[in-house]
Amino acid sequence: MASDEAKKESELLLSFRAARRVSTPIVAISTPDPAATIDSIRSLLKKEDAVLVWDQVKGLRGVNDGGLAAMGVIGVDPRQTLNLVEGLVSMERLPAGSVVFLMNGHRFLDHVGVMQGVWNLRDLYKRDKRTLVLLGPMFKLPLELSNDVVMLDEPLPTRLELERVLDQQHKNAGLPPPEEPKRAQVLDAIVGLAAYTAESVVAMSLSSAHKGVDIDRCWDRKVKAIENTDGLRVWRGKENLDDLKGINQAVAFSRMLIKADAFGAIVFIDEMEKAIAGGLSDYTGDSGVSKDQIGALLSYIEDTQSMGVLYAGLAGCGKTQLAKATARASGKPLIVFDLGGMKGGTVGSSEAKIRAALKVVSATAEGRVLFLATANKTASFTPELNRRFPDQFFFDLLDDDGRASVWPVYGKKNGLTPAQLKFKPGFDRGWTGAEIKRVCERAALFNLTVPDAAKFLVPSAVSAKDTIQDLRRHATGRFLSAAYEGPYRMPSEDVAAVERGINLEE
Repeated sequence: MASDEAKKESELLLSFRAARRVSTPIVAISTPDPAATIDSIRSLLKKEDAVLVWDQVKGLRGVNDGGLAAMGVIGVDPRQTLNLVEGLVSMERLPAGSVVFLMNGHRFLDHVGVMQGVWNLRDLYKRDKRTLVLLGPMFKLPLELSNDVVMLDEPLPTRLELERVLDQQHKNAGLPPPEEPKRAQVLDAIVGLAAYTAESVVAMSLSSAHKGVDIDRCWDRKVKAIENTDGLRVWRGKENLDDLKGINQAVAFSRMLIKADAFGAIVFIDEMEKAIAGGLSDYTGDSGVSKDQIGALLSYIEDTQSMGVLYAGLAGCGKTQLAKATARASGKPLIVFDLGGMKGGTVGSSEAKIRAALKVVSATAEGRVLFLATANKTASFTPELNRRFPDQFFFDLLDDDGRASVWPVYGKKNGLTPAQLKFKPGFDRGWTGAEIKRVCERAALFNLTVPDAAKFLVPSAVSAKDTIQDLRRHATGRFLSAAYEGPYRMPSEDVAAVERGINLEE
């Protein structure tokens, strides 16, 4: 049975300890904070082990007594090792038990000389428990090294680890640590950040006026930190679940998810059918980048048992609003996941970007991710995708009761008078919630009645009638209704009746 001390070690340290025990010569560690990783690993090493670091600015140098002595033995000036190939040649002469940290190793492995120099260390280091540790945010190994390098991962810090950071920063500032419920709120605002970033965010957000951490300031800095990751953006707004009318069943489902505390963060993929188009077809014009991205995303959802919910239907029916309102009501962040923003031109760089993004997502959600996706078309979705998004709702045009419940919401938000809101029954048949919102905004802006403002609107029920009918046919029996309990059923009246029977000027 493992000792109490071993149990406290992270998965990374346990793996590295095992690698040293069997004299694994080359290790690559994906880490968001190389300095913290080096400090953690050094705590495992023997006092007499030589520890050295190489970077492109300072070259190879010792960072403890054993490392300084090793540099003296091999007789190399650090300036002579600024070229990494020369540095790797010098590393061949280091004493037994040495550990060398190679900073930003992911940047150099495509160079044929560097690749060969790393490979040359394999058998030499295997003999006497020397270890080369490549550090970087993410690695894509060349084929020549794929069987020779052990890949390890340093996850972003857990909530427990961030609690220590939080308490230490308060101690440094001479302030008492925060108590509940503020303690949990501050941790919500920094979970998902690297340790060093979290330290900086907390320290910069300490305020005597707030008797500790200013949570809003902390969130602002966390958002900026997350958005430094390619393809990620954090949404924070004022959408309210109570304002969403005519989609009662989808809203009820969201409320149940919130009540069950089923997620730590929402990942939002808008118009998913467009985002994944290249990954679900035989299209290879982007060198397989899209296929790799979709494969990585679907594997992540499967491996982590993440929840997936799909909102399908015509644009303007409330899908995006519901996703945003769910995030606000839950108090959890909504992270917009932009696959296009993660493309780097090659499979390797794009693979690294999407995995870096998923690492941030995992840490922010503390392993409990809710993927919310919208789609205007679903016919092209594969069985694999449908399995990852099993809770599927279809958002149709609002019925009479739905429209009647939406008008007061946007009428009030835009300050419309009863006279401006007066219109004949059926006037708005076939309108979406977005169209009601737009007409109310135009009526307020131009000081018009709703019927007059509607003269500047062509409803989707008219302009996209064929598309609507196709969507309805495909959704019938396949999706849950967003409006009512049970499976979606195509309405008996034909959308074309809207075009034939409505006079917008009435």
